[in-house]
Amino acid sequence: MSFHRQMRRAAAPSVGENLTSQGTPLKVRGKLYMIGLGTQPPSTLDFPLRGAHGTLVATLAIDDLAQRNGSAQITVFVDEKQIGRSPIIRGGEKPVDLRMRIPRGKILTLQISDAMDGADYDVIDLLAPEILNTGR
Repeated sequence: MSFHRQMRRAAAPSVGENLTSQGTPLKVRGKLYMIGLGTQPPSTLDFPLRGAHGTLVATLAIDDLAQRNGSAQITVFVDEKQIGRSPIIRGGEKPVDLRMRIPRGKILTLQISDAMDGADYDVIDLLAPEILNTGR
């Protein structure tokens, strides 16, 4: 399942499709990424699963706009039940690969938080998110 154009609801300052939340290209450690979502905490992004289940894969990073600042964490829910949490992502560090088992359900929710240090500089990139091995 591709995440592009699948979002049902976004409670977020802004969400960019293939762009940062500020509308600039997704860029992490000098590398441009063409596919992903950009947002800032606090954000809640809902995606209808439409029968899809399998493994959620994405690369998580703080965008270069943050100039090596910022930190965030992403918590994953299916039908309001927490199924996992990413490690804390920090600006200037290597992107974090996320792999998480997604059970059958109706709504996948990604909740982005500021890692308890304020949201300044928290420009989050979810790069190439998708669910692999989906079933229908």
